Amino acid sequence: MTQNLSNSEGRTIAVGDVHGCYEELYLLLQACNFKEGVDRLVLVGDLVGKGPNGREVVAMARKYKADCVVGNHDQFLIDHHKGILAKETMTDPTHIRDFASLENDDWAYLESRPPYMILPYKAPNGAPVMIVHAGLLAGVELEKQDVYYMMNMRNVVNGMPTKEAAEGDRWVDVWQGPYFVIFGHDAVRGVQKSDWALGLDTGCCYGGHLTGVILPSFELVHIPAKEMYSVPTKPLVKLSVPTSSSSSSSSSSSSSSSSSSSSSSSSSSSSSSSS
Repeated sequence: MTQNLSNSEGRTIAVGDVHGCYEELYLLLQACNFKEGVDRLVLVGDLVGKGPNGREVVAMARKYKADCVVGNHDQFLIDHHKGILAKETMTDPTHIRDFASLENDDWAYLESRPPYMILPYKAPNGAPVMIVHAGLLAGVELEKQDVYYMMNMRNVVNGMPTKEAAEGDRWVDVWQGPYFVIFGHDAVRGVQKSDWALGLDTGCCYGGHLTGVILPSFELVHIPAKEMYSVPTKPLVKLSVPTSSSSSSSSSSSSSSSSSSSSSSSSSSSSSSSS
């Protein structure tokens, strides 16, 4: 299942992996001056797991009628809910908690999420904009991409996708369109930018930031995590934000809890294994 979103009078706020960080998501929407019923909220997947309350994030997504692609952590819970995976394979306490707390309407929302969606915008290079959780394999038509790797890939080795960041090349360094891809999943690498892609996962659940991009302007907005909810397997790339506009994440004022930057800087190239 795919989804093509039509244009509207308002803006679109696309947000990186939330992972249960519902307070930071609320602050990011405040910082963006999000207007319910006018602006559109789009999430790159992984609403659940690792953070403090996945159920609250799903409830917020439903409340704001957010569009969302499915992430690997979302799919993990979905597969358990459908009985595809054995109960013994769920060992992470945050997965167990979120799985137990989700209600019928929450499951219906998660299970209806597509692997990718196309947005009604053009990137600075003129390419149409789309959303996927993890990545795409260059040279393969969109309809023929492997859904598993759309939720899990980080790199490409000898023309094949891999979850491993230590092998091969970043998929964003190989991808040359035809779509400009907004994605998440790769927390340790932080914001990733190329002519053809923008990565938004800045590790909020690991004590980093929650990052969103405002379309059509492509302005980035960053909200610092209130705390480290999970420990990353590798150190996060430090997010460079203007010191004059960053401050305590506990404030309810958008101007005192966020910082924004242009999306025109160079891409990150460090390796990653957290997601």
